[in-house]
Amino acid sequence: MAHPGKNEEIKNRTTDELLLIAANVSGDYAAAETRAAATELKSRGVSPQQIAGVTGESDDRFLKRLEAAARAEDRRKEKNRTESYPYWKMAIFFFFAPFYLPAGIGGLFEPFRELKRLKAEKYDLKFAQRLTMLVAGNLMYAAFACGYYL
Repeated sequence: MAHPGKNEEIKNRTTDELLLIAANVSGDYAAAETRAAATELKSRGVSPQQIAGVTGESDDRFLKRLEAAARAEDRRKEKNRTESYPYWKMAIFFFFAPFYLPAGIGGLFEPFRELKRLKAEKYDLKFAQRLTMLVAGNLMYAAFACGYYL
């Protein structure tokens, strides 16, 4: 999975560097990095034939591999959209919600960073569940405190 920082790192590279990453001649790059480099090259207007020429593959084979990688990425994103937290983990978010907010300010658990990550990686259901449990848990504690002190 690519992090937002990794995408920026790919975008800041020169076209020649991206061609070398897409070719992965040295084998130093992961498949996700080579796909990201090829995608960035396509967005810069480099033809698939030029990219395939650097990688040493035939144009058709390279295009098929690129399409298969895009389909796999789409399947991963679709799976992420419907992935859910287990009930026990949602209970932890609910009952310990007030402790997540000060931790976010101090940086101990950093719940807001986790929410941003879930949103960026298209974990739609997990994002909604986590946010709902944190808000509901805080509201429950606030209602309890108001009832107790009033």
